[in-house]
Amino acid sequence: MQCMTAAHISFARPPSQRDVVIRMATAGDRDSLEHLAELDSSEPPIGPALIGVLSGRAVAARSLSDGTEIADPFVLTGDVLELLRLRARQLTPTSRPRRRPPSLRRRSGLLATLEGALPGE
Repeated sequence: MQCMTAAHISFARPPSQRDVVIRMATAGDRDSLEHLAELDSSEPPIGPALIGVLSGRAVAARSLSDGTEIADPFVLTGDVLELLRLRARQLTPTSRPRRRPPSLRRRSGLLATLEGALPGE
């Protein structure tokens, strides 16, 4: 029986079929983030960050504070970075007010019309 390491297994499958996890980085990820930053010739993210784990290995990260990204240059991380950006957008509050669904806008417009038509208004 041949023994294969996790790295061999992950590279045996196409990138689209590897397991990807996007999650908040924790204090336990410090060494991984520092290693990624070193590989990327960058600094580790400051403040809260998301980390992308591909087949059990940290390969990319994105700061939620300033949007800076680091990634392992020896791994295809384009898809992982896109997922990190998507999740960051979901976690970042928007500055524009939320719009009501069309059904509620129509109803409130109808109510305003009816209120204007009531006697004494």
